[in-house]
Amino acid sequence: MFDKWNPLGTVSDVGFVDVEWRNTSHSKPNDTLRPVNYLHGRIYYPTPKRRRLFSRSGVCWLPGFWYAYGLGKFLFFRRAKSILNFLLQHTLILLIYALGSLQKIRMYHGAEILKPKDTKLPLVVFSHGLAGHRSMYAIICAELASHGYLVFAIEHTDGTASAAKLPGSNKFLFYTGLGGQEGQENKTMYRMSEMKMARLVLKNLNSFDGLSGISLSKKRDPREFFRHTMDTRCLAAVGHSYGGATVAGLCSSDPSYRCAVSLDPWWPALASSSPALNSWETKSPLLVLGSHDWNVPNETGQLPCDGYRQKSVLDACRIRKEGKDQMGAGALFLAISGSSHNTFADPLPLFSENFDCIFRLLGLTARLDAMVGIHLVNLAILNFLSTHLPLNCNQRQLQSWSPSSSHKALSFIWRRHHDNTSESPRGLFWFMHKGKGILNAWSDKLLDQIIRSEPQPAMNDAVTKNELLETMLPSSTDHQAPSSPTWIRSQVAHDILEDPGKRLVARNNVGRVYSDEVQSCHVHQMISLLGEENVFSCQAYI
Repeated sequence: MFDKWNPLGTVSDVGFVDVEWRNTSHSKPNDTLRPVNYLHGRIYYPTPKRRRLFSRSGVCWLPGFWYAYGLGKFLFFRRAKSILNFLLQHTLILLIYALGSLQKIRMYHGAEILKPKDTKLPLVVFSHGLAGHRSMYAIICAELASHGYLVFAIEHTDGTASAAKLPGSNKFLFYTGLGGQEGQENKTMYRMSEMKMARLVLKNLNSFDGLSGISLSKKRDPREFFRHTMDTRCLAAVGHSYGGATVAGLCSSDPSYRCAVSLDPWWPALASSSPALNSWETKSPLLVLGSHDWNVPNETGQLPCDGYRQKSVLDACRIRKEGKDQMGAGALFLAISGSSHNTFADPLPLFSENFDCIFRLLGLTARLDAMVGIHLVNLAILNFLSTHLPLNCNQRQLQSWSPSSSHKALSFIWRRHHDNTSESPRGLFWFMHKGKGILNAWSDKLLDQIIRSEPQPAMNDAVTKNELLETMLPSSTDHQAPSSPTWIRSQVAHDILEDPGKRLVARNNVGRVYSDEVQSCHVHQMISLLGEENVFSCQAYI
């Protein structure tokens, strides 16, 4: 019933350790925006391949009971106190704990780190979304690690995690709410400080630089376990939702991060004065990988992700000259056809196939097959990182993904999905929110309040709801591929996609050449990699 999730990298397996840091000196590190006295997270890394027959593998997806408790508490946050809600909440907590404990991911706790000859591992710091935690995005983090990256997934202690373990104790901090616009901005600044602190922790794990108070799980020695294994010049930031806005805000002002990937970012989390919204202060390229649902205008012509702010971020990334210096490195915007905000996190691909009715009840669904969706997301991230991090030849050899193998994997997943396709039931009537589910109804209400409170630009081109459905949404049949609006591609891109020879050249160039800025050819490469039928929108802002 529960299969292990297997990362697809062929060069290495995946190991992990949990890391904690406590400020034993009680002084503020010089590189942080807000005082950070502790940090907790999980480091995913490549480990030498094992013989499956004689090795134990597979760890529980859920770290422990209190994470199930935190998720259940979040889902019923601000619900009226009643006996019925109490029973429903605790039933859901027990269900989450059972499912999360039974689901396995093929990883090895405390395993030896892979030490390839004459090379070091590029680094990624991952920021989770609202109600996330350090293992909520284990599929993405483990996939990156299987291709030679070392990934530090932070468990934020700003009150946005469903549950966050406090280092040095058995206490947990549960979700505390957003706290209004000022509270959101303070949380975002604190998250950015935690990501700056994560870089310092990684630096000291690689070569001790005077930062004490670091400890690793499985009693691994923090001064020796990761010693001289990291390439600190190749550092990227990736985040989802609230974390997507966090990494954009960070990388717009911190040049230590060479590039950033914002997965379906929730732009209201950024302060209005942030360089990410006004003028990029670094030379770090940005990938905004949005979902289909959050990038289709609603009936009032607005995007659920806050289209006004998203346009501001993409424009702020554009390359510009300031005297002799260049600021901004451009942005690539990509939306995957049929994807939803839930496509990026683990629960949908891990559990939705066996518990579809429960996920529909909660509104955690997507039109795109969950396995196809997470694979497309991983390919897009791998492609962007390999293009915009200065990787050497040895580091690129650790990355076993390629355009040809990616399409073979997609074809296999699509065949499995089509063989099992059946008519899905419509949304359930739940707490007076017909067809939406608890989470969608709650988030829609919150987003509507935030979007309506800010001035929006006038819409020049009005379209009807039927026109949107006909031209933008994926087809409901298996025989017709999801359609894309014609305005998203230039004539050059169209010519490349129509010509098999040019399409093959674009595909073969994917991930092979380093570029310190976004270029128009990257649009063609991304579409060639993922397949035109899977791309709803792809644009370069340079």
